[in-house]
Amino acid sequence: MKKAIILIAGLIMFLGACSALRVNDPVAEDIEQVKIYIEAIANNTNKYGLSIELMNALAADIDADGRLLFVNNRDEADEVVRISILSYVLEPLTYDKNMNVEQYKLEVRVSVFLVDAKDNQEIWEDTQMSALQIYRNDPDLAQGLAIENEMRQVAWEKLSRNIVRNIVKAQSQRD
Repeated sequence: MKKAIILIAGLIMFLGACSALRVNDPVAEDIEQVKIYIEAIANNTNKYGLSIELMNALAADIDADGRLLFVNNRDEADEVVRISILSYVLEPLTYDKNMNVEQYKLEVRVSVFLVDAKDNQEIWEDTQMSALQIYRNDPDLAQGLAIENEMRQVAWEKLSRNIVRNIVKAQSQRD
């Protein structure tokens, strides 16, 4: 019985400590946030709205990271991110016996440049960053489109996390 009480007390203390943690707490005072401005994302594909989706995912990841600060004005920025969406390819991967698509492969490819806002010097680049999603199709057209949209969001999340990780890595190499 005593062990059960100690276990429950420990669990309550652990959960209490976890509830005090918040994702968007201010960054520690000794860490200076780098102000990031993202230029309008160029969409070099024929798929409408991709740049907005990527911008939203990237802004959310920058905000969640805590070491970077998303700014809306280039004059306030320490660094500038330039992105071009190079390709958006959705292709059938497998078919059923009636030649209906069972699986699709979605690949998005972007080029990313990080430059110093003051002297416009390049800090980091990746001209062929990509995200790949393979997913099972739904024979219902509306469901199939919904699945494609969901998989595209997953691709944006992968790309934005990769971009933020590389920006932070570039920061650590500059210091």
